Amino acid sequence: MTSTPGPGGSRQPEGPTVIGPAEPPRPGSARHAQGPAPAGRGARALRWTAAAVAAAVVGVSVVGWAADSRIDRISVFGDLASGGQPARTTDRAQNILLVGSDSREDMSRKDRARLHVGSTNSAAGRRADTMMLLHVSEDQEKATLVSFPRDSYVTIPAHTYEGKQVPAQKNKINVAYAAGGPALTIATIAQATGIHIDHYVEIDFLGFEKMVNAVGGVEICTPRALKDDKSGLDIPAGTSELDGEMGLKYVRARYIDSDFGRIDRQQKFLGAIVRKATSAGTLTNPVKVTKLVNALLSSVTVDEGLSRGDMLDLARELGGLSPSALTFATIPIADDDFNPPGPLAAAVVWDEAKADDLFGKIRDDLPLTSPTPEATASTPAKARVEVPPSQVRVEVLNGAGVTGLAGRAAADLKAVGFAVTGTGNADSSGATETVVRYDSRYTESIKTVQAALPAARAEAVEGLGATLQVVVGSGYTKAQDVTVAKADPEPSASPSEAVPGKTSTAADASCT
Repeated sequence: MTSTPGPGGSRQPEGPTVIGPAEPPRPGSARHAQGPAPAGRGARALRWTAAAVAAAVVGVSVVGWAADSRIDRISVFGDLASGGQPARTTDRAQNILLVGSDSREDMSRKDRARLHVGSTNSAAGRRADTMMLLHVSEDQEKATLVSFPRDSYVTIPAHTYEGKQVPAQKNKINVAYAAGGPALTIATIAQATGIHIDHYVEIDFLGFEKMVNAVGGVEICTPRALKDDKSGLDIPAGTSELDGEMGLKYVRARYIDSDFGRIDRQQKFLGAIVRKATSAGTLTNPVKVTKLVNALLSSVTVDEGLSRGDMLDLARELGGLSPSALTFATIPIADDDFNPPGPLAAAVVWDEAKADDLFGKIRDDLPLTSPTPEATASTPAKARVEVPPSQVRVEVLNGAGVTGLAGRAAADLKAVGFAVTGTGNADSSGATETVVRYDSRYTESIKTVQAALPAARAEAVEGLGATLQVVVGSGYTKAQDVTVAKADPEPSASPSEAVPGKTSTAADASCT
């Protein structure tokens, strides 16, 4: 097939001309097997992530009533490509497109140097490097976040670019933003997924850094040391506390694994932010909240239809979600190194049938995973957890003042298999409700205790440590047996590599 020069000197296949910036080969593909691209300001272009964008949505919602007029709004739904959006399939479920922008505007030379980014001349304007779709369920009890690989090979709807009409044609998904901004991006994703997009939120990279610092940094665990000279990432194996600067480098590093590994790191980092934000003391600390508000106001752009009332509603919907209620998903992939005719290389092709199933469940507000046979049986099923009771240490405290209650509960928990470290009295008495106190770093252990005590309320206590506290109330009945789920075999993957189509939750703090 012959080709003709495209904009900027790139070559496009003969036929409809793609108007917009040319796409470089994708890091992590076969085309990059010989090593990183040549160094230079352009090669060091910032590739930040929207790993904190969902947290930004929550933050904007919380502060929206007080600072509504200071939030940038843009019109994104008034000029969609022909055909408009798919129809809504639920009444109250919300689908929010989250976009991360790599703009260098308002950055000082010092900021560009410490963050290892190019100048505004080397990367003028804004580009969308990361796109995620946040689905909030109709009952407001769960949410799903789907990451889109930036090289996804999809149809870009017909649009106008620099005064010229461009017909609908295939290209990488991030070309939609470069060629038509948020409106074309929304149209592209809505058409590719069949999902109606209700709102749009965009955040720039400086806002990401400020937001992480506002919550006091986050804890990340990696099974191997990660070092990337291009991004400046350098953290050892094991657990590290990352501030905004190193967090930005962690989520934007491009040459330590593939694009799917980067998505996995983005989701892990977002999960850490959610766990930190929902832990005791973070959002009740006036200093941290003020920093978070200032970070959001200086970096977030939303659609003009996201009103103050919408923000407050969203705050109510998301504010009560636990980390385990936020599910991360990656799109099933058929080919991650597809080379279509012409110069476009290393595109990512979705597995059509599996991707349609994923998007169909989101459209219809259904769980992403099917119920287990036990859950569909006529008799009540025992809760299934990942961590066995024998690996969970608990201290049992009498919170009701009822003689012998702590000893009875401790005996029950021992019978179920828990490692009971001791008993005692709580600081106060008269409690009717049983409360399980846990350190937010032990999100799998608390699931095991909750499975044994389903009527108990979980309460995160920063710095509590590995031993959980069961404060027994007068309404306590008995601990239930716990069934440990057997891990399903998964395809092998390189360190920090996401498995396309795999799901996880924000409660997952495992070191993988």
